[in-house]
Amino acid sequence: MPATPRSTRWYTIGSLVLLGVLLLGVNAVADRLLSGMRVDLTSNQLYTLADGTRDVLADIDEPLNLYFFYSGEAGNAIPQVSSHARRVRELLDEFGAAAGGKLQISVVDPEPFSDAEDRAVELGVEPVPLDNDASLYFGLAGTNAVGDRQVISFFQLNRANLLEYDLSKLVYQLAHPKKPVVGLMTRLPVAGGMIPQTRQPLPPWFIHQRIGELFEVRDIEADGSGIPADVDVLMLVHPANLEDATLYAIDQYVLGGGKLVAFLDPFAATAGPGERSSSAGRLLEAWGVDFDPGKVVADPRQAIAISVERNRPPVYHLALIGVEGTNINGDDVITRGLTSINLGYSGFFKPRAAGIEFTPLLVSSAQSAPLDAARMENLRDPGTLQLGFKPGEEALVLAARVSGKLKSAFPDGPPAEAGTGAGHLAEAAQPVNLVLIGDTDLLTDRFWVQIQNLLGQRLPIPFANNADFVVNTLDNMLGSNALINIRSRADYVRPFDKVTELRRVADAKFRIKEQELQQKLRDTESRLRELQTQSEGENRRLILSDEQKQALVSYQEEKLRIRKQLREVRHQLDKDIRALGTALKFINILLVPLLLSVLVIVIAATRGRTRMKAQGA
Repeated sequence: MPATPRSTRWYTIGSLVLLGVLLLGVNAVADRLLSGMRVDLTSNQLYTLADGTRDVLADIDEPLNLYFFYSGEAGNAIPQVSSHARRVRELLDEFGAAAGGKLQISVVDPEPFSDAEDRAVELGVEPVPLDNDASLYFGLAGTNAVGDRQVISFFQLNRANLLEYDLSKLVYQLAHPKKPVVGLMTRLPVAGGMIPQTRQPLPPWFIHQRIGELFEVRDIEADGSGIPADVDVLMLVHPANLEDATLYAIDQYVLGGGKLVAFLDPFAATAGPGERSSSAGRLLEAWGVDFDPGKVVADPRQAIAISVERNRPPVYHLALIGVEGTNINGDDVITRGLTSINLGYSGFFKPRAAGIEFTPLLVSSAQSAPLDAARMENLRDPGTLQLGFKPGEEALVLAARVSGKLKSAFPDGPPAEAGTGAGHLAEAAQPVNLVLIGDTDLLTDRFWVQIQNLLGQRLPIPFANNADFVVNTLDNMLGSNALINIRSRADYVRPFDKVTELRRVADAKFRIKEQELQQKLRDTESRLRELQTQSEGENRRLILSDEQKQALVSYQEEKLRIRKQLREVRHQLDKDIRALGTALKFINILLVPLLLSVLVIVIAATRGRTRMKAQGA
């Protein structure tokens, strides 16, 4: 008996009701059986915390309080902000779950003129004014048991891929309120200074700000004769023309177990004439490492293109190097995960002693070769460096680790200007650790960061990993590797790669047809010009012949035909995209919930049988 429309309608309604009951039942069972289970199915593992993050969270001794301030009504009206806010909230939930109760997370909507708004301002979360006279709060503040405070005043959208690192750093700083001390010894204006010609203040390099976020940066006189005992790592930048007393202080500090990160340079662009070159004097020679202060590395394979003149194409500068790919040591914890580091006029290192361990961190390409550093002075046209340049046959080491039981550069004791002193070390009792970098210009802003002004503040936007490299190095030398592996994560806003590929293929077809049309147009116009020469009358007025008329008609018909083909290509593209969208909807709406339902039912049945067996036993 055929089904009536009424029975069909009731069958449909009954099926929907049954499906609804099944989904409710599955959710109830899943809530009990799968509580706490988390599966990250994203291709970039966006919801899987890095090992360094888990180490930071596991190292929390006392509970910490995190306050996420977000203006829901104002923020939700801006799609980019609401999407980023959802990501922040989700990642905070992951932090809370992994911290085992050591993070108390509060989400606060600071409505205007409320106590919550006063609390946000008190903790340092800054509002951003909107066009409708409203204010947007979108920041995070944290406190620990002793009253220390850390804050992300506003979550910048351009730091979305650094979100996990920013949150981990905030938690790390709350859990370790005492910052390690980095002693900065340099004559370069890393920490700011004064422009001699104009007497105007010179702002600090942004690398100084980044280092100060994690460490206490303490200036050490480059003419001094001692390193304070509480300096955890010495950052030596461009030690040009140092006195023996200062070199001896560095030597004894290192042999006594002190950590050293040294930035040398055969040509420091920020130094004054006569002080362009630095090599740490006799120290490297005693420690078994060669560094030629008169040679810079030229690398045609990794050269950076720069603009020399406004109306001239960019020129590849052989001495400005963008180190990428396999030229960055992916096996070392310092450089793992870094993708691009820019250097300028870098020198290179070579080991020459058998008793040391020499590990390259950054290397040039095999086509690189040394050039005289003197050629960089007053260089107007970087293109001239390519004249007569002969590519090398081996990679040159631009930065390296050095470890071993090093010997003193002062085997006969301290120099006279250092005083007699006591406890001279002729050799290190334990293997020491150094990191040597052949460039100082990588620290300057122009090599790794763009500056934008936002609400009167200078906002740094990195385009290279120079700062990450420096901070990683200091972290590692201090024995703290937790934050190193979470410097950067993939963007959580991903493009539709398949759709993009479909559009690319269709666009290629479109361009081919377009080129065919343009070529036929040129051929037709050329033919018309030939006919025109033969068909002009007394007043040099063009009189179309039958042949010309036929050519024009043929061209018009061909043009219409090709346009129709272009419309068909575009229509097929839209058809393919719609088919892809339908497939994704089927997977997301029906297939995935169905598979999860089957999984829950299987788990429930398995546990039921296990429980029955246990009761029977």
